[in-house]
Amino acid sequence: MTRDIDVAKLATDLVAIPSDPPRNPETGVARFLKALFEQHGCPCVEIPSGLGKGRHDLLVSSHHIPRGDAATPPGPWRPGDGLLFSAHMDVVPPGDPAAWDGGKLDPWIDAGGFLHGRGAVDMKGGMAAFIAAFLDNLDAITRTKTALIGLLFTVDEETSLAGARAFARSRHAAWFGKAILPEPTGLQPVRGHKGVAFMRFTVTGKAAHGAVPDQGVNAITIAMEMYKAIDAAFLATRASRTHHVLGMPTMNLGTFSGGEKVNVVPSTCSFALDRRITPLETPEQVVAGIEAVAMQHPLPPGASASHEVINARPPYYLDDGHPFLREIVALAGRPPATMNGYTEAGIFHGDARIPTIILGPGTIDEAHVANEKVAVSDLAAAEKIYARIMMDHLDTHGRAGGKP
Repeated sequence: MTRDIDVAKLATDLVAIPSDPPRNPETGVARFLKALFEQHGCPCVEIPSGLGKGRHDLLVSSHHIPRGDAATPPGPWRPGDGLLFSAHMDVVPPGDPAAWDGGKLDPWIDAGGFLHGRGAVDMKGGMAAFIAAFLDNLDAITRTKTALIGLLFTVDEETSLAGARAFARSRHAAWFGKAILPEPTGLQPVRGHKGVAFMRFTVTGKAAHGAVPDQGVNAITIAMEMYKAIDAAFLATRASRTHHVLGMPTMNLGTFSGGEKVNVVPSTCSFALDRRITPLETPEQVVAGIEAVAMQHPLPPGASASHEVINARPPYYLDDGHPFLREIVALAGRPPATMNGYTEAGIFHGDARIPTIILGPGTIDEAHVANEKVAVSDLAAAEKIYARIMMDHLDTHGRAGGKP
């Protein structure tokens, strides 16, 4: 049976469902997707994210995944045989409607063939493209009993990555050996990006009148010197940790705040760092190094300091010889690239040990902005590439017919 899913309509329907938590959780998108796939007879499993309020991942699969331990599979697959497509259901808030053309937030397709709306490019458009590819070829996919294809829909990617981490911890992850994420890349296969460590430091001093600063302990000046020490240590090791493709590690002083009034010696000050991590280092190594410098920094009497690790996630990278990279480059017809930013690929590759490639329609410049948009022609092109990837997976595992 030919389904011929209209990818533009599906993307429009998905964008129309608000999913910018906490105001609008992903539950509406999850209900829509579950109903869609159950209509086509696809097994659906909800994976708790730990966030509560019904915010769970949804895993759709071509065949029922055994409940037993993947180490002793009773079915036709071995651990790592499956192909996974994964998209996050959440989006960032749309912001002020007045900043959008016509002051409207509802999705619409303009005369030039662009779908507008929050999430159009990041990443409900790419999500719609792989759903359409899957459903259009569902008969061939389900007939091939020896090939497993999964579609994962995660929660809270834009904030905590809780959904991706929940999947990586779940028993389901072991069945998959390669993954595609449709983040916007201009349909160029992205093979890596840096990891990240976010850290916040707080210095406590002693308040005093600004006219007698020697009677206080200035938390701001202590924090400034502490940051300078951390930055100097970073610069001393940066060259040795520069990756031949992803480049050098970076560190950004993202926030720095303290003090109450100009005539008061500040009693508290905090600053936060954004440290990007290359494959030549680990999050644990980076965090420990920064902690060591901070803890060894001398503090005057009456001062104290503390810190917290907000987030620390590994980088991911596939080298030139990786078979999955070679496969996707050939099927996409484009050379590999890298990207800035951080995605769930780091979780899949680092925590779940699933080689991952980011490949999606549209460009990252259109994400998180007013008038976010993606070309409908890019969605159609993405659907064709995803279908080729799925059919190639079936061929590898003994395809039983399929749509060209």
